[in-house]
Amino acid sequence: MISKTLSKLTILIFLFSCSYQPIYSNKEYLFNFGKFNMSGSEKVNNVIKRKLENIKGQTISYNIILESQVEKNVISNDNKGDPSMFELVIKSKYIIKENSETLLNSKINKKVTYSNISDKFELSNYEDNLISNLSNTIAEEILFSVSNKNK
Repeated sequence: MISKTLSKLTILIFLFSCSYQPIYSNKEYLFNFGKFNMSGSEKVNNVIKRKLENIKGQTISYNIILESQVEKNVISNDNKGDPSMFELVIKSKYIIKENSETLLNSKINKKVTYSNISDKFELSNYEDNLISNLSNTIAEEILFSVSNKNK
């Protein structure tokens, strides 16, 4: 009886003593992004810019040159010849500069495959959502690469 109570108490102590913290929330960075020079897809660039503008470090200010492209490819067709599967590819090139010195020069490619939807409005909304999600992932990868370079 005492051992059961003691084991339950021990398990509760271990469960509640864990201090879970999300990796990216409440993290303070030593840098921020001051100037954005963007070309290519406005949708992608605006999502990335919004994400990176929220970084408010005080020590270093980086400039970013960003070029993004969105490609929509047909992967397969049905019996009638209509598209049944699409692939959405986002290609981003970015250069991180401090003053006039180039710190990072890299490319990120993200892609997703999805099925066609008969309602074109729904398909358009779905594609916009996919672009937004992939763009957020690219922004997080840019942030991660700059954080690692900054260490």
